[in-house]
Amino acid sequence: MLRLNRRQFISHAVTRSMSASALALGVAPALLRGQNLNNKLNIAVIAAGGRGGSNLESVSSENIVALCDVNARNLAAASAKHPQAWKCSDFRKLFERAKDFDAVVVSTCEHTHAFATMLALHHGKHVYCEKPLTHNIWEARRIREAAAKAKVATQMGIQIHATENYRQVVELVQSGAIGPVSEAHVWVSRAWGWQSEADAKRHQDIVWVVERPADSQPIPEFLDWDLWLGPAPERPFHSVYFPGPKWYRWWDFGNGTMSDLGSHWNDLPFWALKLQAPLTVEANGPPPHPEIAPASMSARTVAAQSGCGALPGRYPLPTAAQSSGAACHRASRASSSAPRSMSSRTTLPFQAKSMFGSSTQARRYGLNCRFAYVR
Repeated sequence: MLRLNRRQFISHAVTRSMSASALALGVAPALLRGQNLNNKLNIAVIAAGGRGGSNLESVSSENIVALCDVNARNLAAASAKHPQAWKCSDFRKLFERAKDFDAVVVSTCEHTHAFATMLALHHGKHVYCEKPLTHNIWEARRIREAAAKAKVATQMGIQIHATENYRQVVELVQSGAIGPVSEAHVWVSRAWGWQSEADAKRHQDIVWVVERPADSQPIPEFLDWDLWLGPAPERPFHSVYFPGPKWYRWWDFGNGTMSDLGSHWNDLPFWALKLQAPLTVEANGPPPHPEIAPASMSARTVAAQSGCGALPGRYPLPTAAQSSGAACHRASRASSSAPRSMSSRTTLPFQAKSMFGSSTQARRYGLNCRFAYVR
């Protein structure tokens, strides 16, 4: 394992992503393994329960100086393990003491990712943000621009990107071991979202709901509901939103399975085939629901491979991690009647399917993607 002291880390951070080489040390936030107390990073953690709790554990070898969570129970549990850290429930307050920390780990709900990440970048802090990077494409572009200006180490939480199997698949594809590839199919075995009650039971959904609740329920005493909503439109509390991951099916808070799992699985073909930003996106599924993402849908994306040049007015996303996040955001709302053949440009039809089905064997090998050459 490569060990960097604090000075070396900060020096490298301006030019290297935390997802690259020495900093991609594992499948969770790989900020640094310090040699002694003076070499450790001071880290602020935004969201400390669920996925956030796992991320906190992954960086617990560093100096955890601040904890932030809108859920008082999560905050208390994290504080018990890191009593030296100061606490708050509003991440805006966290940055009033920005001088106290070097890096930030963001594991909030999807609709607040960009807001916490942008604050970190504006304060010149290294930042790890859970996937998907943002709630929509516009936010992703703003974050990309801010990160370029901040020149700090950044990483998005596609943990599987750092696994040996993914790297081996990428090496095989890029070495030509399977020949030329012109099409890739991606699928998942989860169907959570807008569907019939019978389908929800069959698909083992964690909650069944087809409309926004007309009633409200008491806000749990440990939850700051206003801060949980954050930038989302105000609505009464109800247990169909909280606790997670119930919230990700609601458009105001997430983008459904295509966004949640698509961020992971779509990463592989984008990385292996060196795809650029999509040229066209076509979506297929049930009629759009104004509130809830569909349980099953598919999206077909046509993208140019690296080296083919960029279309006027378009620009490629710089990394596979960022590309995969932006490519699948709100895909279920998009449709296009663009022709499938894009002049003489070298294009690669890329089809991503978010649908329920048996993929036990695929999951066993950590691979939910099929590459194909279509004549």
